[in-house]
Amino acid sequence: MSILNKDAVRVVAESIDIADLRDDVSSALLSDVEFRLREVIQESAKFMRRGKRTHMHSGDVNNALRVHGMEPTYGHQGLHTLPFQAVDENTGLYFLQEEEVCLSDVLNTPLPPCPREPVLVAHWLAVEGVQPAIRQNPSLDEAAHILQADGSSAAEPGRPGKRKRAGGEEEHVRPLVEQILSQELQLYYESVVACLQSNKNIPGVLRGLREDAGIQALAPYFSQFILENVTRNLQNLRYLGVLMKAARALLTNPHLHIEPYLHHLMPPILTCVLGKRICADRSENHWALRDDAAELVSIVCRQRGRNFAMLQSRVAHTLVHAFMDMKKPLTTHYGAIVALAGLGHNVTQLLIVPNARTYVSEVLDRKRKVSFVSLPEREEADRVYHALLAACGGFLRAAMLAPSVHRVAGGGSGAAAEAEGATSVSRAASNDYRAGLPQPTEAGDSSDMSAKGQEALRQLVPDSWVEYYSELKDIFGEDLSPFLPQSHRFSDPLLTTL
Repeated sequence: MSILNKDAVRVVAESIDIADLRDDVSSALLSDVEFRLREVIQESAKFMRRGKRTHMHSGDVNNALRVHGMEPTYGHQGLHTLPFQAVDENTGLYFLQEEEVCLSDVLNTPLPPCPREPVLVAHWLAVEGVQPAIRQNPSLDEAAHILQADGSSAAEPGRPGKRKRAGGEEEHVRPLVEQILSQELQLYYESVVACLQSNKNIPGVLRGLREDAGIQALAPYFSQFILENVTRNLQNLRYLGVLMKAARALLTNPHLHIEPYLHHLMPPILTCVLGKRICADRSENHWALRDDAAELVSIVCRQRGRNFAMLQSRVAHTLVHAFMDMKKPLTTHYGAIVALAGLGHNVTQLLIVPNARTYVSEVLDRKRKVSFVSLPEREEADRVYHALLAACGGFLRAAMLAPSVHRVAGGGSGAAAEAEGATSVSRAASNDYRAGLPQPTEAGDSSDMSAKGQEALRQLVPDSWVEYYSELKDIFGEDLSPFLPQSHRFSDPLLTTL
């Protein structure tokens, strides 16, 4: 049974000057029209559901007509419902009540303003982690409204606010950040934290922290994350190693302005250097983590020391106090020695060499040679001894090669041959412990030293390396031999100079 009326077909036929339409023709047209209408309505419903809507729009009908190759309707794009009115309650005929418009009124109506052309304008989303107050960025009032809508604190970002305690009293709230992170940055931060905690895709995460230029706004969050997690996981050696790698990636990222957050990064780094126990079992290789953290201390002082005049002095003060405190464990002494040696030969001369004799005689000899000392403690003492030997031997080697460089500049062929023969010290000359310690580098080649470094080293120890050799030889004995230049390897340097 058709839902349409034959009278509707006759009215449409009369509107296009077709009179006396037969009943059989009206029935055939009526069935075809109803089929086409159902088809268009079903197709329109598909567009409506695809658009996640529950009400059908005129645009859905037009899209359905285009799909079936028919011309869309015009003049029905408004959002309001069209006022169809019934001709008679029983006939089922409807018509659209159209408003009569005066043509003169339409012609005299002023034209609307021309729309602006779309343009792209660049602006600063954040500068050094702080969102600037410009027209393109959300205002503080809008940010507070967003936070209130999300159920966050009522304090506005960047301004001090107030909130009520459980008892009804008000307390002042100081905001933690002065900018609003975008959704993309929040997702990036959450994914990085999840990977670091689960130890998944660590190389890719570290590469992003080391090379990405768009994470300046996340620098305070990453530094705070490293600070909090190092203090909470002092017995998790693997996790501490991952956090130190993340800190290295942030410090070596050339696109980050990391100086304002050094006060967050230096405490966890020094904790990994000087920590009493940073692993669950003493047999774990925590020495490698201390070496990596000591290298980070050297990187920070070398790269950021120009901007902070007191940075290296404060770090050296902390390290030398840990080194000379006899109540500290040997693990702390090891980290302090390696970190002080990484700060340069000047620090080694001023802070390590003068205290080497006292430390070896009062601490190391007692724990390395006394029989009642446990085996793990004796192994720790051997580690510290070889770290101290590497620091003092590296300094002595550089001091002995500085005069050779001066003589080579004068043109002596014998001195040139001596400097040329001063090659790197072989690791095989030391015992098993020395393989994991910082060894003397190939500084024996005079061509590898810059002119500025040669001059500084000559000013540091112009002619007194013999005294240093005599003192260190008395402390370390034949263990000092692998660190000597090759020309002095098989003879006493004191006799050679004489």
